[in-house]
Amino acid sequence: MTDCFSFMVMTENRVKQALTFDDHFRQANLEETMEDKQLVSILSGFKEEIIEAFDRRIGIVEESVQHKLNLVVEGQQLLVERIDRLEVGLKEEIHKVDQRVTTAAADLSAHRRGTEAHHGVYCVKED
Repeated sequence: MTDCFSFMVMTENRVKQALTFDDHFRQANLEETMEDKQLVSILSGFKEEIIEAFDRRIGIVEESVQHKLNLVVEGQQLLVERIDRLEVGLKEEIHKVDQRVTTAAADLSAHRRGTEAHHGVYCVKED
């Protein structure tokens, strides 16, 4: 079926040669192959086109990967900066809490001394 369709298209377009090793083309009064030198010449040119197209495609993929890698690096840098800011903020908050605990401990210590000074009136119980 495929050969018949090929024969029809070739006949309508007055194509006399086909790059094939199929005997059906010769039987249909079409040349089945080109000469070896012509075939090698055509295939060599085609090989060069494939290599050039492949090289272009590799270049495009390389650029795409590099762009994506740059985005990942930029995102990582932003995360590091954000973590650094959070660390500074947490240290400030920890310092504030530490000051409050120190103040509360001093108040409790003063209260205890005051309570112990009134020994008969107040009773301090420790667990």
